[in-house]
Amino acid sequence: MPCNIDSNSMTAEPFSFGVRLGLVFIVQTASLSAIAVLALLLYLAVNFNLIPLHSVNFISQYSTTATWKGKGEGRNVSSHMHYYLLNLLVSDLVQATGGILQAIVSV
Repeated sequence: MPCNIDSNSMTAEPFSFGVRLGLVFIVQTASLSAIAVLALLLYLAVNFNLIPLHSVNFISQYSTTATWKGKGEGRNVSSHMHYYLLNLLVSDLVQATGGILQAIVSV
């Protein structure tokens, strides 16, 4: 089936100032959201000893809490709420990545 496309409709017009400003805000907020979620996921990974940083001396030296324990003595996941929180954080990370990619593709 042939497709009738007018050559005039294929011309690219630049976005107005308001549209460009909206795209900048979308990318900024999505980037900040992705950075915040990655920081929280990294904190949880270190706190639950998924990333063993206990061998690094400066962390235990400057730590003000008693959460830095020896090898294998980290906190454990004791509730379904922990899994729910991780699911929400990963979902937010996927959504932030989608927001960044949407703005890149639309330009």
